[in-house]
Amino acid sequence: MSAPWVHALVLYVNDEARARAFWGHEMGLPQVAPGVRLPDHLTLAFCAGRGRCTARGPHGLVPALEVDDIARAKAYVRARGRPIVFEEVVPGLARFTFLDPEGNAVDMVQTLEVTKWQRGDRIPDVPADHPPRVLGLFEVSLYALDVARAVRFYREQVGLPTGLAYFAHIHLLFQNLPLVIRPTWHRCESREPHTPALVIGHTPPQKHDPSPRQWCELAPTWEDGEHTRLYLSAF
Repeated sequence: MSAPWVHALVLYVNDEARARAFWGHEMGLPQVAPGVRLPDHLTLAFCAGRGRCTARGPHGLVPALEVDDIARAKAYVRARGRPIVFEEVVPGLARFTFLDPEGNAVDMVQTLEVTKWQRGDRIPDVPADHPPRVLGLFEVSLYALDVARAVRFYREQVGLPTGLAYFAHIHLLFQNLPLVIRPTWHRCESREPHTPALVIGHTPPQKHDPSPRQWCELAPTWEDGEHTRLYLSAF
């Protein structure tokens, strides 16, 4: 059987209206009740019941949204009071990580000409009055306490083939985007959901996939041992 497709990411929230206001009104993404739709037909679904977590570093799942102008995206997010907790420029890619109003860590990335910026450069400060143009979901990162265990789970239980492997990063491949497994030493003891979940299916995501509310009502198919829940869509 071929690898599944990612249909949606569930962002667990305490205040759905606040999440919709940020991702819909401030970030300019079209709303579907109760979530937002990305240009690649994937959905960010807002599901109630976020747990408390005191971990101060990356853990669990972090989605990476591709934007057309990383500098303006950074300025726009920062102007809205969102904490930026990480920034990196390497040849060919720039990224930063921010926290949304519900505490979810989200990356924004832009692919670059290899010679444009060099490793160690900073994303420049520029004025930004308009939301960044989000192109779609670039990848999802899983920050794992046990990388080998996570790789086994996603290969054997979920059926993902291995792509690239370099340094401590291992790429596994959904049909429509990579899952990048990265090591971490940060831990959250909460049993309640506090890191995004994946909704996956065996067919490509469609423009008119079901309401995210239906995804919020699914029972988890798997829990990967790294705080991430996976839901298998029947649609």
